[in-house]
Amino acid sequence: MIMPMSEFQLEMRAALLKADPTLRIELVGEDSLKIHQAKAAKDDEGMSLFLDNAYGRYRNAPGDLDKIVGQLARVMASSGEKAALERDKLVVLIRPVEYLQAMPGAELVYKPLVGDFIEVVAVDESESFRLATKDDLAKAGIETAEAWAAARKNTGEKIGPIEVQSMEPGVWFVTDGASLALNLVSMPERWAAQGIEIKDEAAVVFLQRNVLLIADTADPARLSRFVKFVKANEGEPEVFSTSVFLYRHGNWSVLEPSK
Repeated sequence: MIMPMSEFQLEMRAALLKADPTLRIELVGEDSLKIHQAKAAKDDEGMSLFLDNAYGRYRNAPGDLDKIVGQLARVMASSGEKAALERDKLVVLIRPVEYLQAMPGAELVYKPLVGDFIEVVAVDESESFRLATKDDLAKAGIETAEAWAAARKNTGEKIGPIEVQSMEPGVWFVTDGASLALNLVSMPERWAAQGIEIKDEAAVVFLQRNVLLIADTADPARLSRFVKFVKANEGEPEVFSTSVFLYRHGNWSVLEPSK
């Protein structure tokens, strides 16, 4: 049985403390940790560790749990400083705005997307993501506009392999191997190649960190079934949103409850 993200988070915390008992580690939400080195100042903001990538690897190979958390723990525990920010490691994450609370006081690089969701620039560190700060960019000599351009380009190249399942004609379940599936919503030019054909505007749900639901709104009865299915998932483990948004030609809106 695959453990939920909240249990994986505890496994990761235990592995980090085993690798370095002097670390101070805070649990942030159910999918990230904040790591403070023993030698750091009391007001040190620490390093945020987002577990999306590592958890995705675990779900694909549950038997490798110890190997996955052990490798990441050794890397994180052995490095007291952030790795130098590299332009080709920048990516865009789509997350609830509450993710900004993971690094209070830090100037993060983000833009509102729709509802309570944002796009935020992050650094892909293979096993995890960390949010990029304006200070990180300044030290690397990267302007904010350049960071966004690089992050979008890299995300387009890194996303995949994309897995699309048809839940019924006109409704699709999307995930990917790089924990970037939510970004497919911003790449409609790729939809047809994945078998996603939208006749009207798309109804979109950011259901989980790496699960995107898309439905064609052309059929009112199908849309009603889609909304009921989404709402039935409210409160389930790993589900972080059941809000339904509408997307058409780059424009966003919120689905009215009456629809």
